[in-house]
Amino acid sequence: MISTREEVLAVVRRHLADTVEGIEGKDIDPSRSMKELGANSLDIVEVVSCSMRELKVKVPRAELNKLTNIDELVDLLHRSVQEKAATAASSLAQLVRRLAVPSGTVRTILIGIVAA
Repeated sequence: MISTREEVLAVVRRHLADTVEGIEGKDIDPSRSMKELGANSLDIVEVVSCSMRELKVKVPRAELNKLTNIDELVDLLHRSVQEKAATAASSLAQLVRRLAVPSGTVRTILIGIVAA
C-alpha cells in the first residue's frame, strides 16, 4: 500500500511521463504545473484520473481546481490516502469493539480475509 508522499509523487510522475510525450519521470519538477511541462487539459485529466485510480482515492473537483502545481496535487492525493487509511483503521477498531473479539481472533480473521 502506498503511504508516503514520495510514493504518491512517484505515481503522479509515472502517469505524467506515460501521458505527455517527451517527458521523463525523473525530469519532472514538482514545483511546476503540468501545463508548464507541456500537458494539455486532456492530459491533465488523464494524469489525475489515473493517479486517483491507482491510489484508490477520490478527490472533489472543487479541490482539484484550486491546485497550481504538481506538489499541491501530490499533497492533496497524499492527504486523501492518509485519510482513507485512518478511516479504514477506525472502522475496523469499531467493529472489533462491537464484536468484543479477542485480539488473537481478530488476527486470524484478518489473515483469512487477506488470503481470500
